[in-house]
Amino acid sequence: MVQDSQSAVQLQAVIEKAIAKVSELDIARPVAIVAEFPAHLPPVFAEEAAIVGALAEVLESLLSRTRRQEVRIRAQVTPAGPSRVEFQN
Repeated sequence: MVQDSQSAVQLQAVIEKAIAKVSELDIARPVAIVAEFPAHLPPVFAEEAAIVGALAEVLESLLSRTRRQEVRIRAQVTPAGPSRVEFQN
């Protein structure tokens, strides 16, 4: 059952907003954020602000801990199930 505060949310937009949110942070050293997702991800039913906030928190944590110059966020549609979002550093 979908709650009233939930709506169809485009994951591409959510990922881009989360990246923009953490891009404003003062990170000790530069780390590139690379987003990879297909052009046509299906929408998910969720509260957009909550998803953006959660993804931004995960990205912020990765950025503050990584020793690499790049963090990747990847979204994909899986054949037997829902879309999924992965983080890689």
